[in-house]
Amino acid sequence: MTVLTHRGYPIHVITRHLKKRRVRDLYLGIMDRFGIGAFAGRNMAANILKTLKSGGVVGYVLDRNIQREHGVFVDFFGKKACTARGLASLAGRNASPIVQIFIRSDPSGRHRITVCEGFIPQGPKSLKDQEERITQHYTTLIEEWIRRYPPQWVWFHSRWKTRPVGEPAIYPKRSRPIKRLGSRLSAKAMSIYNSMRRYLNKQRD
Repeated sequence: MTVLTHRGYPIHVITRHLKKRRVRDLYLGIMDRFGIGAFAGRNMAANILKTLKSGGVVGYVLDRNIQREHGVFVDFFGKKACTARGLASLAGRNASPIVQIFIRSDPSGRHRITVCEGFIPQGPKSLKDQEERITQHYTTLIEEWIRRYPPQWVWFHSRWKTRPVGEPAIYPKRSRPIKRLGSRLSAKAMSIYNSMRRYLNKQRD
């Protein structure tokens, strides 16, 4: 995405709202340093549509769990995974092309970026009919790439947490020891945060 910003394309990414202010400021600061904007929280859909209508590019991470009311269930590694329908619906409203991009590292330490062929959804009249089909198509492509390069899918995330109505939970409930571990991880995260902050300050000097 940084390459696209250097070539004059306005880039924004969709991200979750980070509750901790210092972590949020660090994250947004790093994005801003590379000329990338971020959409999160309220008015996100309106901002996305505005960006698409003006010719901007919106980055969308599809392989993440989402609440049932905001997603559609598609097959992902043999299990139903609740996946955001926003990629299909927002692109369909504005007839914006969907371009899937993959990045992987090779043994030399270099990163290889693969840009797939673009796809333009049909008009909004058939939007509901194609939401599940488009979401399944791109989820399947993600699965294919993960199967080709499994060590590079580092995803500490409960991808199959939301279940269809009537299905039992997949992940066990967190216990108190996990919460204590979480506090130690938070301390480690703050250490990383302070290191990154010092690095950014040196870069500005």
